[in-house]
Amino acid sequence: MGRSFDPQILARAHGIGLADLLSALGDLERRGIFRATGPGVYDFSHDLLRQAAYQQLSEPRRRLVHLQLARVLSNWPDPDGDLSGDLAHHAALGGDSETAARAYLAAAQRCVRLFAWGEASELCRRGIEQLLRLDRATKLHLHIELLGAEVMGKPSPQRVREIDVELLRALTAAEEAGLHKDAVRGYYLRSVVQFRSENAGGAAETSWRAVTAGRSADAITAARSQAEAGRCLVLIEREIGKAKELLEGAHAVLVNDQDDLMLTWGLGLLKRYTGEPEEATKRLRQAALLARRIDSHWEETECLRALTLLALEQGDVESARAFCPLLLELAVKMGEGSERPIAEALESLAGLLLGDRAAEKSFEAAVGRVRDADAKAMLATVLNFAAGHDLAQGRFARARDRATMALAAAQAVERHNQVAIARATLARLAIRARERSSASAHLDSLRSELAIPFALSAYARNAVALALRELDGPLAERRQTRAKISRPSSSRST
Repeated sequence: MGRSFDPQILARAHGIGLADLLSALGDLERRGIFRATGPGVYDFSHDLLRQAAYQQLSEPRRRLVHLQLARVLSNWPDPDGDLSGDLAHHAALGGDSETAARAYLAAAQRCVRLFAWGEASELCRRGIEQLLRLDRATKLHLHIELLGAEVMGKPSPQRVREIDVELLRALTAAEEAGLHKDAVRGYYLRSVVQFRSENAGGAAETSWRAVTAGRSADAITAARSQAEAGRCLVLIEREIGKAKELLEGAHAVLVNDQDDLMLTWGLGLLKRYTGEPEEATKRLRQAALLARRIDSHWEETECLRALTLLALEQGDVESARAFCPLLLELAVKMGEGSERPIAEALESLAGLLLGDRAAEKSFEAAVGRVRDADAKAMLATVLNFAAGHDLAQGRFARARDRATMALAAAQAVERHNQVAIARATLARLAIRARERSSASAHLDSLRSELAIPFALSAYARNAVALALRELDGPLAERRQTRAKISRPSSSRST
């Protein structure tokens, strides 16, 4: 049973009454074999005694004992999954591979909830080792779920690449085997891997494949695959019209499911994109609460980040700043990665926008950490906000530097809205420097997009429209003046 053990579990495994067992334990305790380590908990008094007792069991007997312990633990009340690691251990040693794999999955998911990333990854690896002796359908299902637990943790960059390959192999096999629900799950997990690696094109393609796979599944699975795909497309700011169709179609089926995280999150992102801030805030807050309720840390982080950016876009810097402590709390628990640098950058950005002079230095340092974390999409976003603030404050040189850096970062990861915002800022700066040809060069490619539905987010659209008004305003005035001069007077025309 490992180190310390619960006599009630031992009694159930041994098949004797608790009173008789406690009498025997008391005798062993008096003889110095056992010792009490807590209320109702015992352990061997020395590791050597434990090892000697264990070695006296023959291999077949040892295997049966572990199997019996696994059967007892599998039926023991364990709402928080605290015993899942023990169950996995005994099931594996007892030769029950399916029980072991499922228990390793539960133990890994528990570790993810507790931010124990390294332990979660190791448990997933052990679970995958148990899959060889299982039937194909069970093996594929558990393989995808074990990889999913690892994805939602913090795998190393090398492991991320391995997971991507394993997921593709497993979901392809699931699709070929007609396991459409498992295939949809695999596609979703792969899109998460690609999004977090800032592979927007790959995430978009994978999301569409999930929708195709979902069409062969039941109606609820199909609707959820649409919701997941729609959420992904809005998150990476691609094919928003299609994303809207997917989310609205999913909502028609899941209308009574108020706890569907992907649908709620996706609709919140869509409302933010289309410029409906009140509805977006409501949906994103609900999604953040749903994610917290099920300990989905990555999803909660993304929802809180979207709420922060939405508040900044609406000019409500105080509300944006209020979200930052929650983001930082999560980021600290999540450990290494881009979450903490981004949270710190958003917090210092809010201070900067509120006129906190000390925030300027902290913002520069935070931006450097975001750059080091290679989070280009968020780097472009915070730099664009700062550049817009600099422009409003008349700090044109600094605004140009930041907008130029934002443009380069956004172009590198194909974030078209951030590209448009950066170009709009650079155009406005060029107008102030009387460099109209340079301003036109930045805006010419964006003019036509104002007429295309969903080509730009509401916030980016407003930024481009403002720059165009500043560029075209003096020109329109000159055209009107020339028209008045060239227009013949009424007496002359008579």
